[in-house]
Amino acid sequence: MNEEKEIIIDGIDVAGCEFLRYCVIPENEGCEIDDNLCCDVGNCYFKQLERSQKENKELKEENVKLLFDKGTLIEFCNKLTKIIDEKKENEAELYEKNVQLQEENEKLKKKNKELLNLSNKGGALLVAESTKNKKYKQALEEIKEDLKPLEDYDIVKNVISKINKILEKR
Repeated sequence: MNEEKEIIIDGIDVAGCEFLRYCVIPENEGCEIDDNLCCDVGNCYFKQLERSQKENKELKEENVKLLFDKGTLIEFCNKLTKIIDEKKENEAELYEKNVQLQEENEKLKKKNKELLNLSNKGGALLVAESTKNKKYKQALEEIKEDLKPLEDYDIVKNVISKINKILEKR
């Protein structure tokens, strides 16, 4: 293998220049093309091509890196989108559940109100019944007292006995 020695002019290796063999290189001063020294022509075609190829290579590497970064970002965005969609679904479910619970709460409030009204009515009825019971009890006591003088008769004894049973129950 024939390895070429690097010849750097203006930061570019010109060892691969096809016109280099036509150039006179006195002590690395440079090549002479069309009466121009290579070192004096900063943008000869070979140097331009080498710079362009080097820049192209760097851009390709950057592009690969950006594509990787883009792929990573797209993957990350897709994951975020999935998480957001799950949160939206969860939020929608929670909203529906909340609506159901609010409706159920309103129904329970109405039932509670109805029960409270019934309780108040029931209390009033109990008071009324208690008053009635006291009056009946008092009436039965009075009838029993009125029948005491007639206790000798069996029929009156039966009536007094039944009155006593009724009074014991209450």
